[in-house]
Amino acid sequence: MNRLRQVRFFVILVAALRFGAPIANATPPAATTAFDCVRWPEAEALFHRDPRWRGADGAASIDLGEGRVLWLFGDTFIAAADSPRRAGSTFLRNSVAIQTGYDPTTATFQPYFQTAEEAPRDFFSAAEGKWVWPGHGAMVDGRLLLFFMRAAPQEAWPKFVIEGWEARLVENPTAPPTAWRWRDLDLPPLASTGDVNLAASVLQDTHFVYAFGTNRSPKHSGIVLRWDREDVLEGDLTAPSFWNTTAHEWQSVPAPSDDGLTTLFTEAQEEYSVHYAARLKQFLQVQTLGFPLGKIAVRTADALTSSWSAPRVVHTPVETHWAEGTFVYSAKAHPEQQTDGLAMTYCTNTKNDLQVFSNESYYYPRFLKLRLKSATTDRDAPETP
Repeated sequence: MNRLRQVRFFVILVAALRFGAPIANATPPAATTAFDCVRWPEAEALFHRDPRWRGADGAASIDLGEGRVLWLFGDTFIAAADSPRRAGSTFLRNSVAIQTGYDPTTATFQPYFQTAEEAPRDFFSAAEGKWVWPGHGAMVDGRLLLFFMRAAPQEAWPKFVIEGWEARLVENPTAPPTAWRWRDLDLPPLASTGDVNLAASVLQDTHFVYAFGTNRSPKHSGIVLRWDREDVLEGDLTAPSFWNTTAHEWQSVPAPSDDGLTTLFTEAQEEYSVHYAARLKQFLQVQTLGFPLGKIAVRTADALTSSWSAPRVVHTPVETHWAEGTFVYSAKAHPEQQTDGLAMTYCTNTKNDLQVFSNESYYYPRFLKLRLKSATTDRDAPETP
């Protein structure tokens, strides 16, 4: 995304966030836009350019500007330098990468992780015995805001429990990631509520930063909180606001409870994306629908505070027909990627540990392209939502 496109997109996004459509009725509007979603295997070469990086999940992206894209990954496999294969590799809870160039079919891909005693280690550290999974973030006045899920092990499936969320602010995001300087941000009591994950997607306008997430109780609801930009830059996230659908205004979050938080939509996954689609003049939410064999679904809304459409399945991944134990999850959009549509990814995994190591088809993110269809002929139109 060049500088002119970035400025134009930001102006449109500011208008949409601040002056969106009036509050709609509680019933979700009917989805009318026709989409076409296809595989984009050529773009998947991006994730195979470094021989030591042997796959990961999560796969959120942030446009850092000047042709650089930050990728945030969860569980990651890093192979030994002399043995570029997943078998025998080191398992990390997170890693990052810098993509240089906005076309993933030709861009470079440089992964980053920490090392200790010459062995790979998580890029983002956590308290002993626990870990963080990166969510999403945004560049805010030259600094990089990042949100994370805090996790800990447990005996029962899925072998982990989400304990809350946290945020960090990188002071020098133009430097190589291994030279980053970051600080932990002050958080509200809500951050320690295990039912709330606030790491899915981040947007901003000239006054506020908006973070989307999930409230697991009672309906696995999609939620959004916001902060003044000045508070974010000062490292203070202790006083977020939420949209009260009854009073039709932003109000302080009741601490420390998650009771009363606005439900934007139900059936929200832990990982999803939200961005403003300028051609649609709507916000677009992307996620998998269902688990373990998720299908790729989208929702739309005229404004963050208006009703969201019901989820609409736009793609059924071929992996949903793979061997028993396979699961498909973590679908997201990547609007900074250059293509004749909207780039999206999803992730795959399996309960079969032997398959994870022997079948490297698992665990590499898969690329898709979402395109608008012609309103008159139902043919694919090379238009980006």
